[in-house]
Order: sequence, then C-alpha cells, then structure tokens
Amino acid sequence: MNKTSYNKTVIIYLIGLAGSGKYTISQNISVHNYKVVDNHLINNPILALLDLDGVTPIPKIAWDAISHIRSTVFGFIQHDYTTNYVFTNELLESPVDHDIYNQVLNISALRNSIFVPVKLIISPEELARRIVFPERKKQLKTTNIDEAYTNKKSIKITHNNLLELDITNLKADGAAEKILFHVDHLKNIMSQ
Repeated sequence: MNKTSYNKTVIIYLIGLAGSGKYTISQNISVHNYKVVDNHLINNPILALLDLDGVTPIPKIAWDAISHIRSTVFGFIQHDYTTNYVFTNELLESPVDHDIYNQVLNISALRNSIFVPVKLIISPEELARRIVFPERKKQLKTTNIDEAYTNKKSIKITHNNLLELDITNLKADGAAEKILFHVDHLKNIMSQ
C-alpha cells in the first residue's frame, strides 16, 4: 500500500474474552486521538432494559435489537473519514462473530483507513481475577467467574496487520503503548 491509497486514519479492533481489559485498554488508547466504540456502547441501550445479574445468559431477542443498533453505529462510522476509532469486542469462533468482524473490516476498507486487529491473550487465572471486579456489574458486564474457565474458542482471523498480544502480565497502559507502537510501525511502512 502506498501513501496515497489510505487516508491515514486508523481503526484498531481489540478482540478478547470478557474481562480481559479491552475497555480499559481502549481508554488508554483514546487519549491519543481515538474515539472508542466499545461493544457496550452498542449493547447497553438494550441491556439496561433487562434485569441482568451478570450470570444469566442474555435472551436472543435482546441480541436481535442490539444488532440493529450496531448497524446504525457502523453506518455512521463508515461515512466519517476523519476520525480514528478503537473498537472492542469479544469475538468467538462463530458465524455471527465472523460477520461482525467482517463488518468492521469492510468499514475500514470503505473509509480507506488502516485496519489493525489486535487479539488480546490472557491466562485463565488472570481472567478469573479480572472478571469479578465489582465495577463490571455496574457496567452491565458479566461477572461470572466460570467464563474464565470455559473453553471458548476465540475467533480465528488472519490479517497482515494483526497483533497478538499477551496481556496476562501487562497493565492497560502498557498494552496500549505496545498497540500504538505497532500502529506507528505500520504507518511508517505504509508511508514509504
């Protein structure tokens, strides 16, 4: 890619299990001129209408409504050519989650932005420690410790700009620093 084939905006996509710290990392990235599109920005208008306990699964009707909200938000971002974005999501190996990933990838292409998927890797023990933080329940996020020990299969993706980052022993600011270093490296390569 040469320097005239993209508009120098960036879409970072933080992908990791629930409780891994995606939102906190995104907040650290946001101070570097990025808008955060946290999955709960999209989910919470519907989740706030439910009596959630942090453990019981969310009903399908809620996910259908959330899908409509996601389409509206994604449609807006697709036409915003000047803003850097950092998306967050728990994406698993499923057709629905592959579709969501591809929507963000396509938005990036339509905007001529640099697309940087980042898979966050974390040990089950550290995930179990993080997922029960009390503030997670206040934010309508799961606090079910069993989530840390389920054998969830994270989405399988390949992309030239993919960064796989083990955050087990990294604080959010350190993870954000490594991600932004990776983005700067990609920008330098693409501008040559």
